[in-house]
Amino acid sequence: MSSGRYRIAREPTLTLKGHTDFVHCVAFSPDGRRIVSGSIDRTLKVWDATTGQEMAVVLPEPVMIVLQARREADPSGILV
Repeated sequence: MSSGRYRIAREPTLTLKGHTDFVHCVAFSPDGRRIVSGSIDRTLKVWDATTGQEMAVVLPEPVMIVLQARREADPSGILV
């Protein structure tokens, strides 16, 4: 079955194995060739979207990564 340019799969077509805890976010690269997943195990993994092979691991660092932020109507200008 297809919906536009995407195919709706009835069965899993690719299983990515490597995180040691729940995965809470997944995104495709703009060209569709890579997948990035973020896990509660505090790692980001980059995968080949065709083969499912792990390409890179980003280990936890003492750095905050902001995925989304919006400015509220706060006169102090602090992002919340």
